[in-house]
Amino acid sequence: MGIFDLFDKPKVEKEFYENGKLKNEATYKSGKKNGPEKGYHENGNLHYECEWINGEQDGEITSYDEDGNKKKQSFLKKGFYDGPQKEWWPNGKLRAERIMKNNEIISEETYSQNGTVVVFEDKIEDIGIVSHYNGKPFTGVMFVDPYAPAKNFAVKYWWVNEQYEMVDGLKDGLKSEFYENGKIKMQTKFSKDEFINIIGYFDPQGNNLIETERCLTYDMLEEKNDIYFHGDKPYNGSIIYSGGSISVFADGIKVSSKHYFLDGTIKTISEIVDNDLVELKGWIKVDEEGNYDENGKKILVREYKDGRKLEYYETGNIKSESDVVRRKTDSVSDSDSKNTFVEIKYFENGNIQRKEVKTKYDADGNNGGVTVEYKLYYESGGLRREKVEDGKFITKYIGYHEDKTIQSISVSNTQYEHEGHTFAFDEKGNEITIRYEEQLSEEESIRKYLNLGKFKGVLKSKPKEREILTHEIMTKGGFMIESDEGKTIDIFGQRHTLVTEIQIWNEESEEWEEGDREESDDFYLTEYEKGYRFSEDDIMNHFNLDEWPEWDYNGFSNDWCGIEDDDDNETRQKKWDDYKSKFPKLTSKEQFDVTS
Repeated sequence: MGIFDLFDKPKVEKEFYENGKLKNEATYKSGKKNGPEKGYHENGNLHYECEWINGEQDGEITSYDEDGNKKKQSFLKKGFYDGPQKEWWPNGKLRAERIMKNNEIISEETYSQNGTVVVFEDKIEDIGIVSHYNGKPFTGVMFVDPYAPAKNFAVKYWWVNEQYEMVDGLKDGLKSEFYENGKIKMQTKFSKDEFINIIGYFDPQGNNLIETERCLTYDMLEEKNDIYFHGDKPYNGSIIYSGGSISVFADGIKVSSKHYFLDGTIKTISEIVDNDLVELKGWIKVDEEGNYDENGKKILVREYKDGRKLEYYETGNIKSESDVVRRKTDSVSDSDSKNTFVEIKYFENGNIQRKEVKTKYDADGNNGGVTVEYKLYYESGGLRREKVEDGKFITKYIGYHEDKTIQSISVSNTQYEHEGHTFAFDEKGNEITIRYEEQLSEEESIRKYLNLGKFKGVLKSKPKEREILTHEIMTKGGFMIESDEGKTIDIFGQRHTLVTEIQIWNEESEEWEEGDREESDDFYLTEYEKGYRFSEDDIMNHFNLDEWPEWDYNGFSNDWCGIEDDDDNETRQKKWDDYKSKFPKLTSKEQFDVTS
């Protein structure tokens, strides 16, 4: 200690939450913590209190939960746990008592909320189906840690363990799971190792979220022709899924579903609307930067209202709205049986970004989705682009600059704009369309019909082109879908694509450069360059999906079918056909490589 340290007065430094409330206060001397420190929950209740000596914890440290209940008490010597240590349940009952020495447990006893002695699973020995402790069939409470590092490399937090009541070495009584704060999350009844019923799934306030007398787990049901059975009868009751959701079934059909965040608060609510299970409300949790965070602010981002799905920005402003019913039905409530559905997106300032009206699909999902109305807007509210009726062309779009002058005119004899012709203009009305000389004669009648006058755009000489076939492979790909029970399912899918590529000759570099591309053929494999061949339609059909599944990949290669640089397209096509025929076509759901 220097001589000036004798005159260094202690000072208290404070830290605050964003709402201005005190978070902690600690005493410092000579740049180190010296003296008492106190921390506070955001609700103002004491969180912990401890003592420091020259930057090391020394003495008693006591922590409390948000309700003010004492949670843990320990003693330290120069930063190491040393001496008695106790923990308490929220109801005030003793949870654990230990003797510590240099951060190591010398002795330990743990207890359940009703005071029964608790033993951790790793100290239990199974002999047959009977669990033994100290050589005898165990009677008491056994803690099981599903998040131990040996199982899934997660950090071990014993307060999220499962707790089993045991009698003579068998599960007999309640299995309980807990929230991080020690409150009960879920309880299941067992009798002599046999599952009886899930009797409770509780929110943070202790309210039971199960609405039926009977509640099972999803793996106890069997699906037959879209009806779920328990035993030989259609199931009536609730189902709990491992992902934190509860569904209610009536006569074997799911009629409602609720998903929950890890803390037990509601995440989504779904109910039957027009014979389909529709999400009525959906929330997310985000941190201050808008990233997903289970401990963040809860925000309503989706809801169903008057036949439409609504989405919201984090500010609460509407983000999008769209009709839920997109297939033709005989339902009276189907918006008076309209043959179209609407999709609208908004800027965060509330102005419309895009509005699109499309024809409904047939009941089987085919023959629909044709755009009959389309308007795109600038964020300021001005019209940016619109689809207009035309007496000659099936499809016609007009684009506008922000000053409302015409930016582009697109016409097509099909419903697809890219299969037609587009003419572009600057803000002053000058044509800036780029064309090859060979294209001008093809467009003479179109220009005359549109009153565009003589071509005044940019004229280019058409470069030398060639068309070749290439075989592209997304080597490690997969589809991600959500199962009926709310679980995420990954399906391996290695994608093989035959691409027709137009290459353009660059005179300066004297090299062929990639131009337009079109996929001529494709298929997926269930394994890495082996297994069964399948298509996206196979996934849609075998997994009863209404929307195309999400697909991604993390590897790329080409020409596995043996294509050489000197091969002509006829040879390339034959090599592709021969390669594709090596793999048998998938015929059953069991042939997919599925993980969940």
